[in-house]
Amino acid sequence: MKNAPNRDTIILWSAVIAGTGLLALLVRHAAIYRFGTDTFTGNVLFGVIFILLVGLYLGLQSVIEDFSRTISNFFRRKEAVVIAETTSGEQIAVPAMSEPQQMDYCSEATTTDCEVWEEDVEFSNNLNEHPYEVIDIMDDGTRHIRFADGSEGYASAGLSDEEILFEHEYQNNCPDFDEDAIFQDFISGLTAQEKYDYENNIKREKIESNEEYEYGCFASVPEQNVIDNRDGTTTIEEYESTVFITANGDVIFLHQLDEMIKFYNEHKETTEKIITQKKECDEAYEKLLRNEELYNTEQVTFICAYITYTMQGFMESHELDKLHLNARMWTKTPLAEFNAVKLRKKHQLSKEDLKHLGYNIGKFLRLKGPVIATFVKTVFYEPFSNLQIQSINSKLTDTNPDKDKIPLLSREQMDALFEHFKRYKTINLKVVENKGKSKK
Repeated sequence: MKNAPNRDTIILWSAVIAGTGLLALLVRHAAIYRFGTDTFTGNVLFGVIFILLVGLYLGLQSVIEDFSRTISNFFRRKEAVVIAETTSGEQIAVPAMSEPQQMDYCSEATTTDCEVWEEDVEFSNNLNEHPYEVIDIMDDGTRHIRFADGSEGYASAGLSDEEILFEHEYQNNCPDFDEDAIFQDFISGLTAQEKYDYENNIKREKIESNEEYEYGCFASVPEQNVIDNRDGTTTIEEYESTVFITANGDVIFLHQLDEMIKFYNEHKETTEKIITQKKECDEAYEKLLRNEELYNTEQVTFICAYITYTMQGFMESHELDKLHLNARMWTKTPLAEFNAVKLRKKHQLSKEDLKHLGYNIGKFLRLKGPVIATFVKTVFYEPFSNLQIQSINSKLTDTNPDKDKIPLLSREQMDALFEHFKRYKTINLKVVENKGKSKK
């Protein structure tokens, strides 16, 4: 077909149409959704932009097509043509895969006389000469080869020529080893046990023991005796001693163990009695620790519950937590470093109420007046900043029944309140109204 467009022209026009259409569509989208233009105006703007871009391309078509053709030729693979002649004398063109090479020749004789003698020319002996000859190739790729010196060998498929020649040269230069002599040297270096295992094909493996010894086990430890000779030399005698290792890791030598057994046999009854008493004491002590820990836990829980019941209406929650922490510290260390707490601005508590709180908890913990006064002054620092500990201690039990919001309780009343708390897990002051009155 005449004037039919080629492949490059079709691709170029397709790219132009697609590019201009996409650009015009982006302009329409921006006009409608970005600048608020109506749809009709956006469509008109799309058509105008598309026509203008196509016209711009037509005006610069020759320049763009020349540039595109140059780029296409640059990346296109060059084809080489070889002129071949058949037996009948016909010449045909055959495309070649490699790039053509230009070779200069001259059919006319040169005017300069030049004589070349054979002895002036050096010929390489390596031309068309392989370093070895491949005799056979195995199924796995291994090659059976013969070298230039007439020796033969085998080479795996992955070895290069340089590696094969290097290995061949190494084997030629290596000294010959006597395998029997090497084997005899190996046998002579074995111990009697190792030689026996080797001759009988025995393999010994050392494994870790998983046994747990309740009382201990016997083991061997290396020891040495250093002797200084008169001639200035030193002799070291090495030997092993059997020891007993207890479950706690203590090492007992046999002579020590003999003395212990002898002592046990002589004082068997006394020893068994002492062991029995020690066991009973240990059990009683463990029981005492469990009871003490249980009492301390319940004690702290009761004190925190009492503080919450008494002070939650006069303090913020985070300050109440600090007061709980001070109480826990007080159960362990009477004169600990307590943290001061703050009351609400309108708490309506008097100094006597705060002293009653410290007094009630302190008496429950069996603490003395000065210790209680120190706790009150340190924890409630702002109300008692101008008072001395002696002054606070002298007025710990002052009461004003008409104004007191925290009643003063005796040690017996706090104990009764604690017993009620252990049973019902609540704080109820009515159960202690008829109990003992407060005492200093």
